[in-house]
Amino acid sequence: MVNDFPEELISEILAHVLMVFETEKMFSDTSFPFVSHPGRNSSALLVCRTWLRACALQDTLLDNAGLGQYMKMLRLEGGFGPSIQHILQQSPNITDIFLSLRIRPPDSTDGLVPGLQYINPIKMIIDEDDINFYKNKDLRALVAAIQECATAKWTNLTSISLPYVGIMGSERESLVRALFACRTLKTISLRQPSMMDVLLLLPLAENPSVESIHLGRKRPWFAAVIPSNSRLASVVRWT
Repeated sequence: MVNDFPEELISEILAHVLMVFETEKMFSDTSFPFVSHPGRNSSALLVCRTWLRACALQDTLLDNAGLGQYMKMLRLEGGFGPSIQHILQQSPNITDIFLSLRIRPPDSTDGLVPGLQYINPIKMIIDEDDINFYKNKDLRALVAAIQECATAKWTNLTSISLPYVGIMGSERESLVRALFACRTLKTISLRQPSMMDVLLLLPLAENPSVESIHLGRKRPWFAAVIPSNSRLASVVRWT
């Protein structure tokens, strides 16, 4: 039956769930535009059984071997279970990836953790806001995978964006130090830097590959520390 639908009708059905603006701001926006959508995207699957069977991107990529080659930007606002491993495996040309660390049970990273090795992005954007999130085992596994890929496998990675560095001595600091030591890193962005971030900017400046450090908010404590380090002063940019 759905094959008889006019294209205009299909467009009206899908427009509100599939319309994604391919802009840098949209991709890096931390307000989670997909999960906060006022409607339910899954409602489109109720149109007919054919659409329901074709709902998984995993199946689409497996059935169309070359389709994944065209995927360049991927925004993940969750773990997405085992299917995401196959999606990443079929999409080796991804250049920009957005990873949310707001993982809560029962969301699973079983597929995302092993799947990250199949891509080699140029830019990675990380978002999270929960200081105690490392108590979640799925999230701990994801963080470990990000750390391993960024330091040993992602040879194209030149740009990393973080909401903030975090608390000294925490597990978050371990991840950040590993990311800051990435040998291919050229640009790092801290969207909402805190006072504690000053202490971690010093070792970041020691990474010879780093060309610019973009700080989202200018604060007095930065003004006191940055000028005293010539290397740091030469790479810091206020955005």
